[in-house]
Amino acid sequence: MIEKLFELCRENNIPLYDIYEYDNGAILHKTVNRSHRVNNLYSVSKTFTSVAVGMLCDKGLLSMDDNVHDLLGREDCPEIWKKVTLDLLLSQRSGVGQMFLDIDTDDIENYKTDDFLGLVLNRPMDYEPGKYFGYSDSNFYLASRIVAKVSGVYMQEFLREELFAPMKFQAWSWAVCPYGHAAGGTGLYLSCKDMLKFGIMMLNGGVYEHRGYISEKWLNQAKKCHSYVDSSNSYGWGMWRRYDSDVCVFSGAFGQVIFLDPENNRVYAWQAYDPKNKVAILLDTLYGVSAKKFD
Repeated sequence: MIEKLFELCRENNIPLYDIYEYDNGAILHKTVNRSHRVNNLYSVSKTFTSVAVGMLCDKGLLSMDDNVHDLLGREDCPEIWKKVTLDLLLSQRSGVGQMFLDIDTDDIENYKTDDFLGLVLNRPMDYEPGKYFGYSDSNFYLASRIVAKVSGVYMQEFLREELFAPMKFQAWSWAVCPYGHAAGGTGLYLSCKDMLKFGIMMLNGGVYEHRGYISEKWLNQAKKCHSYVDSSNSYGWGMWRRYDSDVCVFSGAFGQVIFLDPENNRVYAWQAYDPKNKVAILLDTLYGVSAKKFD
């Protein structure tokens, strides 16, 4: 399949950098256009933040029913955050109705404060929590702060210890707020090969090279359709699903993708700079050969 995807990139001038395929144990690689070794994953970062939350759930330190207000323990946190559980936060149903705290596009000088946590918590809610799907980076910044509060270290340090170093990632970096906390919803820099390794671990129930990183039980819940977005798409805990498929997609701006195909035991990962969303051609091709119907 990687040869077909490579040819589609050439035929349609799709601006991919690297593309990797995992096919039942075999790893294949193609370079379409040369790039830096590591690049911004944009919203693929959200899946890593979700996994950090899941790891703490596995340790018994968090529950997906815990609420933001009590977890953060901040005196100026409005009472409405008692209604926002980790489930609602990671499935983008917090009550925030629009993109907020997007450090990739926002001008930080407009924030008027270094306290991003206070900025998020005290922003008026757009909707009643749980009633609306509102895609916002702010939800995952809150998750980053919760991971740090519960684990005792910055989330990026927690994941270094629990995931990045033991899985032998080539290199990593995460954009942080003025107080040093990972942005959560964006800003993670990894190589494309390490995106694939993460995808293999997610495909294999949390196991990579005979080591377990997160429980299959938590991952199965994360991959469910928690938020109904439109007639075709749903959202789990930091990942996308289609209703007619068991495929999971972790995607980010400008064409960053990890594509999990459990039916065929395959994972695809690529990086790009694709402002015109030409990678949709590749996604449609993969969906066409991968998706099985729900029971």
